[in-house]
Amino acid sequence: MIRILAVCAVAVGLAGCGTASAGHAGTPPSGTWIAHGVVVEQNLPYDEPPGTTFERAWVFRRRCTFAGVCGLTLVRQAKYGTELAQVTRSGDGYDATFTIRDDSCIRGRAAIVHRHFRIRLDAGGRHLRAVETEDGAYPGCGTNGATARAGGRLIWTATRGRAPATPPADARPTGLPA
Repeated sequence: MIRILAVCAVAVGLAGCGTASAGHAGTPPSGTWIAHGVVVEQNLPYDEPPGTTFERAWVFRRRCTFAGVCGLTLVRQAKYGTELAQVTRSGDGYDATFTIRDDSCIRGRAAIVHRHFRIRLDAGGRHLRAVETEDGAYPGCGTNGATARAGGRLIWTATRGRAPATPPADARPTGLPA
């Protein structure tokens, strides 16, 4: 499930948008993070094998709809562009699920891929750890034209940091209709 929300503000703490600043347990992440990931499991024969590492920019932002409903979003650099998901509080951490359309197997028969992130911050709010679980269904890509299932798991660690030279844009996330 993904909800695209209009920009409330880049800054946090405006009326109606809540407040967010890392600094103590229970406070949601905000701002730019530099994330380092490593592939732990992968059952996609054409994708990165276990042990492959990545560095990506993640940006947590408060966003509000025009109706004034606000929430936290995560905009992240991905292999083929930028992805955006709503972030929700869950127990002692946060969850974000990216839903992506993937046309890599058969044109016109798009796969739907879900990337679920379980995110936990340290007590100081400057470091986080996330477990990414990916699951996709690829119609017509399996044996004899069957639907192929694919997925994987990555472990991410991230540190609050400066924006990279090309921070993630958020005009239109990858794989979603305009």
